[in-house]
Amino acid sequence: MKIGVICSIKYEAELLLEELENVVQENVEGQTFYIGQLKNKQIVFGYPSEREIRTVENITEVMVERYQISHLIALGFAGSVNDLTAPLNIVIANSVFSDDVPTPILSDEKLVQIFDKVYPSNVVGKIFTSAYFIDNIEAKQKISDKGAIAVDLGTISVAIIAKKYNLPFVSVSAITDNSNDTALKIYKRNEFLAAEKIVDVLISGLKSRYY
Repeated sequence: MKIGVICSIKYEAELLLEELENVVQENVEGQTFYIGQLKNKQIVFGYPSEREIRTVENITEVMVERYQISHLIALGFAGSVNDLTAPLNIVIANSVFSDDVPTPILSDEKLVQIFDKVYPSNVVGKIFTSAYFIDNIEAKQKISDKGAIAVDLGTISVAIIAKKYNLPFVSVSAITDNSNDTALKIYKRNEFLAAEKIVDVLISGLKSRYY
């Protein structure tokens, strides 16, 4: 089993490095990847230098083709768009969509169930990927009206590649802010705490007897 993990920031990757054994670093097409062991699983992970849709999609496809990934997991941050979620809540995406991909791409049901079991206080629902950071009530309401429980900046890119290669996929995100006029300030305050929580949930899921 070879699991591909797309981190959203360098700090998540650093936390993962502390959890894995026999880690090897490789450079593929200008992108750094890390390969390590967790119990009986091989984990391949990396992070984009910029959180742009094309960048995230490119790193994901390079990873899948180079390492013959069997499962894809996206880690990231999201903004809350309704009362179902609040800062530092964990969100497991059961589907992901965007303005460019309006028909939701479904997450793998088994993977959703695994992370739901190991962290039962999470919220499961639809994630909307935006082209820009959401920090106003009007934009937040429009996204909520689409049926999303949270908004992020890159998960759709990983989902697109998972669908292209027919790979099981799931997204594990932490809410960093409330997508309002204080969003950026709250995001900066919560970024590292959120990263630590995401990685804790990821490791718990990968180590669980369900996986």
